[in-house]
Amino acid sequence: MIKVVIFDLDDTLISEKSFALSAFGEISIELSKVIKKPISVIYEELVSLYNESPNYIFNRILEKNNIHLNKNFIDDLIYIYRNHKPNIKLSDEVIELLLHLKKSEFHLGLITDGFKSTQINKVISLELDKYIEKIVITDELGDNREFWKPSEKPYTIIKDYFNVEYNEMIYIGDNINKDFIAPIKLGMQYALYINENSHYQKTEIKENIGQSISHLNDVLKLIR
Repeated sequence: MIKVVIFDLDDTLISEKSFALSAFGEISIELSKVIKKPISVIYEELVSLYNESPNYIFNRILEKNNIHLNKNFIDDLIYIYRNHKPNIKLSDEVIELLLHLKKSEFHLGLITDGFKSTQINKVISLELDKYIEKIVITDELGDNREFWKPSEKPYTIIKDYFNVEYNEMIYIGDNINKDFIAPIKLGMQYALYINENSHYQKTEIKENIGQSISHLNDVLKLIR
């Protein structure tokens, strides 16, 4: 019987794009110092480039505008991106789901990769501690991404926190490359959240991925 429901954060509970759009507001101001265009135009260029691909977006917008700057400027933009205070929120659907799970006496956990300062700012802005009892930011567990997924450690931390067995936990995530490696090894249940906006689902999803859900609310069908 499932006692603990664990969620991924980016592109599961929230859209990673919403975080990016929030950062682009501040980054557009910084870019306007070297790209002689209105801030609103720079913002729209960033959004357009992001929709094509989120990779190397700051390099690409500078190249697009024939601006050649040293790596330090790119690093400054990345710093703003990772450390800005995001203007993001949970959707009504997600809030209703989390409240329903809590009311139904399921324990809730979160495991999220990403740079520590970035993920902490997201957690604070989203007020996740109102809904989720145990939040594990894997970057806080060690250096050099040692305990990022697919490490088993974050799952073990949640198991020990709630004093349950692995087969009493289910993990919901969107990354087919790393989210389910540890849960499978540990004997947990898991489900792929099929999210058309996920960065990690651009390739065709293989049929043998196991359980999958198209809407987060479908998790309720898996834990009855």
